[in-house]
Formats: sequence, structure tokens, C-alpha cells
Amino acid sequence: AVSQIGFVGGTMAIGVMSLWSSYNCWTIVKIKRYIERSTAEANSRVNNIVDGLETKSESASSMASSALTYPDVGEWAYGDKFEQFISGCICTQQLAVCTVFFSFIGENILAVCQLVPEEVPNILLSHSGVMTVALPFILGLSLIPNLSAMTPIIAMATVLLFGGFGVLGYIISAEWAERPTDPVEVQWKEAPLALCAILYSYEGICLILPIESTMAEPKKFKRVFWSAMGCVAIILAVVSNLCVLAFGEVTNGSVTAFLLEEYKDNKSLIVFLMVANTAVS
Repeated sequence: AVSQIGFVGGTMAIGVMSLWSSYNCWTIVKIKRYIERSTAEANSRVNNIVDGLETKSESASSMASSALTYPDVGEWAYGDKFEQFISGCICTQQLAVCTVFFSFIGENILAVCQLVPEEVPNILLSHSGVMTVALPFILGLSLIPNLSAMTPIIAMATVLLFGGFGVLGYIISAEWAERPTDPVEVQWKEAPLALCAILYSYEGICLILPIESTMAEPKKFKRVFWSAMGCVAIILAVVSNLCVLAFGEVTNGSVTAFLLEEYKDNKSLIVFLMVANTAVS
């Protein structure tokens, strides 16, 4: 986004899209809590009137649960057909997002393999080959039953991601003296694409309700949520601005893959770039 609409425009776009996504997510959380509270109160009144009888329907029991999903909220708002529509939208969105991530993983691993072609099998020297090899491991993630079971993987991924940021920071500092001095050319016709790219960065919003539901103390979710979303916005703005300042226009969706291609002949940086690329992948 910063490469396309400049430092000021890109930073403002990140801030606006971050606030918009965060506000929408928090609104859904508030609606979920309202549904749970209203359903629990209604069930309590019914139980008081009909002493000793179980009168709650399966639907009402689901609505009173703390594990409400986005389709449940859609059903409460507009009925069964809207619930099915929301389920379809979520499945489509997640399939699209996972496909893009899958492609990025292939790009990143391929960029490393092409630097050491003699050391890797031939199948890893093409994008489709890398994706074919990676597919079984990626599909294996679908066997993880719930978010709680994913906690160790998420923790490890977080450590690797910030390790990648650290290596990227080192590369930026090493190349800072050689940074381009030409101003960024603003391409306003690319603004819609830039906004879509920022919004894509928030693809994890479908996890908001499941995370809130699985917390030991959901009352603390508001503080955790806004702190996390604020940190994400700051990281997006800082990393994107620093990368464009240090390296000029970034033409690849994966900045680490872009740098591997850009600095493949720089022996002093190539090892750090390979480490950063692998960690991010």
C-alpha cells in the first residue's frame, strides 16, 4: 500500500482500514454478548414460570451458549437462510485467504531454493513443485481440533515471526546508508488494490468470536482485543514504511521474497535474508 499511494496516504489507509475492521469485529462481539444475555434472561423467565419442566428448544440452548459463531449471529438477526449465507461467505473467504497464503509460502520457499539449486531436489525449483510438496503439511493443519490445541503452534509462529522482523530490521539498518533517495511515485489508480491488500491483512477476523468464547475470562477480551489490533496496525505501518524507505518500491506481495531477488548477489546479506524468509514462511 505504501509503495502504491505513498507514505502519508499508505499510513492513513492502514489506520482507517484497521479502525474500520476493528470496530466491525468489536460490534459483532457486542451483538454476540447481547444475544447470550437476552437468551439467558428469557430462558430464566420461562424456567421460573414452568417449574420443573425443560422448555428450552435446541435453538435457544445454542443461543445461550458462550460458543456462538458468526452464522449463529446471522440466524438471530435474519433467520435460517441468512445463517446459511454467512456460513457460505466464511467458507469462501477462508478458502480464498488460505489459497493466497499457500501461494506466498510457495513463493518464499522457492526464492530460497533457487539460491541453492544444487542442494535441493528438482521439484523444489518451480512454484508448483514447492506447493505440491508443501500441500500435505498444510492439509495436516486441518486435523487440529480446536484453537486450544493450536496454542503451541500459534506461540511458535509468533516467535518465528518476530524473529523474522528482527532479521529484517538488521537488513534495513545494514542497507540504510544506501537507501534510494527518489520520492515514492504515488499511483492513485492503484488505491483500491492497496486498500484491498490492507483489508486482506486482517483476514484473521473470523477468529474473533472463537477466541473470545474460549478465553478463561471473556470479560478481559475487550482490553486484549483492542491492544492486539492496535499492535497489528502499528506493525503494519512501521514495517511497510521502513521497507519502502530502505528498499524503494516493493513489487512483490512478500517483502522477504522480493529482497531475496533484489539482493541475491549480496553475499553479506543473503544468509540473513534466507533466515528471515524461512522464519516468515
